[in-house]
Amino acid sequence: MLTFLSIIFILISLELVSFLFLRWRGAHPPTPWRFNWVGGKLHQYDPILGYRYYKNHPYGKVQTGSAGFVLNDPKESEKKLLPKDSQTKRIFMFGGSAVAGSGASSCDKTMSAQLEKILKEKFPHQNLEVINLGVGGYTCFQELISFLEVVRYQPDLVVVFDAWNDFIYPTKFAGYIDEEAKERMPYAFNEFYLYLKDMARRPVFKIFGISFDLVHFYRSSSLLYLIRRILAAFKLISLPHFDVPSGIEKKCMLSSREAQSQYLHTVKMFINCVRAQGIEIKYFLQPCLIHKENLSDKEKDLFSYRPALKDNLGMVEGFYADLYEKAQRVLGEDVEALYDLAPHVKEVSEEIFIDECHFNDKGYQLMAERMAEQIML
Repeated sequence: MLTFLSIIFILISLELVSFLFLRWRGAHPPTPWRFNWVGGKLHQYDPILGYRYYKNHPYGKVQTGSAGFVLNDPKESEKKLLPKDSQTKRIFMFGGSAVAGSGASSCDKTMSAQLEKILKEKFPHQNLEVINLGVGGYTCFQELISFLEVVRYQPDLVVVFDAWNDFIYPTKFAGYIDEEAKERMPYAFNEFYLYLKDMARRPVFKIFGISFDLVHFYRSSSLLYLIRRILAAFKLISLPHFDVPSGIEKKCMLSSREAQSQYLHTVKMFINCVRAQGIEIKYFLQPCLIHKENLSDKEKDLFSYRPALKDNLGMVEGFYADLYEKAQRVLGEDVEALYDLAPHVKEVSEEIFIDECHFNDKGYQLMAERMAEQIML
């Protein structure tokens, strides 16, 4: 009689064989949105946000702490979030990989760390702290959900730095995002919201304290996927689209101008949501390489091999064209919380970009300095 451990061993072996077979055949089992695309080691599945950073984990040259936030200095103990000292001015910084520190040489060279240092010099009598809530790949909508999740930590100011991800993911232009990611890229706002609600309703059970998402397991298993494909080949079952709600595929691919409009309406919602909590917000539009005129040789070379710049430059320019001017119409009175940082990279002669949207240490310092000019505590 097969023992329980023997059954587990056989199932794991079959799963591995199925996975290798599918890889050999160039096929992949469908998975929840972005889970496989971002990788399982650094990012963990989240039923609401899609994924988040692991706690106490390295992310390139930076490090997350016990709360899962990127540290400004890993040598220092992580800031105690609760209870909050009444004398502390707390700033939360949201964004994608640029805020999280992609391109920075160390934690203390990230935008949040440099902003904290500059503000402490600007307001020497203030006890202030900047908390880095950036997560690579996050869009404005995910950042808004993150804010609602962490507002209990009582921030006095919210700083947001984004735009690029809200262009790159909904437009999904060819050559930049792999085909597998395109199949799992729901973004259109209303449909994405429904998708997140669907994810939140997934059944979860625990074994030995470990949580398992049944739907995620069903969608991720190579063995079950292979069985479904075999049954479908014999017309015993049909294969529905498992990744996203019905009809979303036709709506999630947007033009650069549609993505621009959708982004600005989400920004307006973000600003209103933060202000409804009685919290001040400063929203900074993320500049990219196309805004810089005095390019270094390395920066010029990026236009020859980076897909976003080589093959899809028109789409990039279409999203960023008159972005701030259109924001003034969409945001109305809320536009006073919005700041366009693109003019501040235009005439810079030093090399500050490492790719189309990420900065080096000097670039992050420049962004932090321009942000600090707009912040009063």
